Amino acid sequence: MIRDTSPAEYHIDNLIDECSYILSGKCGNKEQQRIDDLMDEMRGFAFQMRCTNAAWILSDRSRNGVKAARGWLRANFGTLTRQSPGTNVTASATSTATATASATVRMAVKAVQGSALSQEDKDALELAVSRMRDAAEEKDEQGFADKLAKALEVAKGAAGLVPAIVEAAGSLAGLF
Repeated sequence: MIRDTSPAEYHIDNLIDECSYILSGKCGNKEQQRIDDLMDEMRGFAFQMRCTNAAWILSDRSRNGVKAARGWLRANFGTLTRQSPGTNVTASATSTATATASATVRMAVKAVQGSALSQEDKDALELAVSRMRDAAEEKDEQGFADKLAKALEVAKGAAGLVPAIVEAAGSLAGLF
């Protein structure tokens, strides 16, 4: 049985597509305007975002905010569209992989912050992990490998960091 797309599903899909378009880098000098317009439109979900502790996304008017908005929309698609669970398996699997990667990256960053590395090395390692995540989300295998190598090079300077970075990399690899 094929069913028509509801107006709610159509709207959410358009927002997700806009997030993906912005993140593709094809907006040129209009990128910030498109981000601002997207976040203004996302205000319509302010209540739902507060209920899921995601209201902060509305004030992050950067590419990271757009990534977070796209993940939030995907994760909450069924609730926002009143769609029954399981009918959007692709979005659900993607959201689960993204959420798992996010949690693992946060744990790695906490390990870095609590390590004996110098502040300069901590900053370099956090930047490498952040860029590794960006590369994974953009499905850039070469960029991901380069950032992973950089992260491991810095991480070997403190006990316990290499396993945390490898675990984060494994979760991020699930986004490919």
